[in-house]
Amino acid sequence: AEEDFLPGRVIVVEDDPVQLRMLVKSIQELGPGWSAIGVGDAGSCLSLLQSTTFSLALVDYVLPGGVSGLDLIQQIRRRGHVLATVLITGHGSEEVAARALRLGVADYVPKKEGYLKEVPFLVSRIVAQHRRSLRKLSEHSRLRMELAQRTHRSLLDSFAAPIVHDIKNPLTVIKTAAEL
Repeated sequence: AEEDFLPGRVIVVEDDPVQLRMLVKSIQELGPGWSAIGVGDAGSCLSLLQSTTFSLALVDYVLPGGVSGLDLIQQIRRRGHVLATVLITGHGSEEVAARALRLGVADYVPKKEGYLKEVPFLVSRIVAQHRRSLRKLSEHSRLRMELAQRTHRSLLDSFAAPIVHDIKNPLTVIKTAAEL
């Protein structure tokens, strides 16, 4: 779908200023409309999420202040922010990858030689997937609302029918008696 190629806004959380600058630049080079904002720690990320909507958070595993990237992703989820997340790490393991997937990250990227070249494609793909998921969720919510309204109407009809009958019956008797 055409919407899958729409640009997105990305927050990059990386404590290494050189890596941060390169990641932000690689995302902005995706083309017009793409924007990336870089922050160096979890607190800055959470503050920015309060005032700005993002499609994706690209989060480094090792962050300053004793908060890991996984801790940050968990806080993002707890606070109800709806955005895709990707964990990037040079200190990963199978355990970290498994925990990341349990937290619902869209992808896990080891910082290996040439990983920066993959980031723009990864970001573009995940933002498109996130949009499709949100559309499906929106459609699902609409269908649930429709079903709830139909069920509500049906319940009202089933409760109203006996009441209408009980009111109508004496009125018919009174009307018949008045006509005599």
